[in-house]
Amino acid sequence: MEPTNNNKASSTARHSTDSMGLGRTRGQRSAEIMAGLRAELEPTPENIAMTRLMGRIFARIMGRMQPNHPGANYVAVRPKVMQELIGRFGNVLGTGADSGTIVELASGFSTMGIQMAQTFSFSRVIEIDLTDVIEEKQLRLRKAKIEIPKNLSYSAADLGVETLDSVLTGVDVDVIVAAGLLPYFNRDDVINILAHARSSLKTGGIMLADVLCNKTLAEDRAQNSITFFRRQVGNFGSQIEDEAEAIALFEAAGYHDVQSFNPSAVATELGIDKPVIDYCLMVVGKK
Repeated sequence: MEPTNNNKASSTARHSTDSMGLGRTRGQRSAEIMAGLRAELEPTPENIAMTRLMGRIFARIMGRMQPNHPGANYVAVRPKVMQELIGRFGNVLGTGADSGTIVELASGFSTMGIQMAQTFSFSRVIEIDLTDVIEEKQLRLRKAKIEIPKNLSYSAADLGVETLDSVLTGVDVDVIVAAGLLPYFNRDDVINILAHARSSLKTGGIMLADVLCNKTLAEDRAQNSITFFRRQVGNFGSQIEDEAEAIALFEAAGYHDVQSFNPSAVATELGIDKPVIDYCLMVVGKK
């Protein structure tokens, strides 16, 4: 694996203390924890393939701290909600063969890329994450003999220091998705990331990302598990207070027709009966 240069790497890609064997960087550790939580909540072959022992152990420890806590359900519901929102704005993808490109930023060990490639089978889907994460993800998929859709590909990059344009090298994108990326960066960096993403979108294309809600975190009773999580991945860089602030972030990056959605409300519309805490708002902006 290619070593990370701490002087040039973004905050999520710098080497830091790993007390539980989850990974050398914040990005790796976050990816491992999320994979463990997804496998505990929904033990599909794909989700299980994405985990390591320490990620599953960490997820079980968090579960025991707050048994049956609805906050955990957010992890399982997030990709379903995001796919539903892509479908609602799916006119940007067109129909028939070669019906557009979807890019997932900071894909981690999520299986959402596989799910999107299956759901939007005529679209090209590209996952982007740190080199170590992408290489390890592909290795795990091969070992588990998980079939990769032909319209899914992978690209390695640190988007904290590289622009999306330079990574995609001229590919025009219809939909960009970022699940769990923006909370790790400060407000100025979030606006920069959103602006760089916008430059890779076609006119009329959409950016879909979740932004962390400070009020929900403050009110949530699962502070022990959140503190435990933060010890491994560090503090969050940005949090918004309300819907207006979430929309303002996207508008500051040049998007228009910005809309926000509560994951719990979309989950209810999808018929998901498990309670969900809205740790984040899902925000969609058009170019």
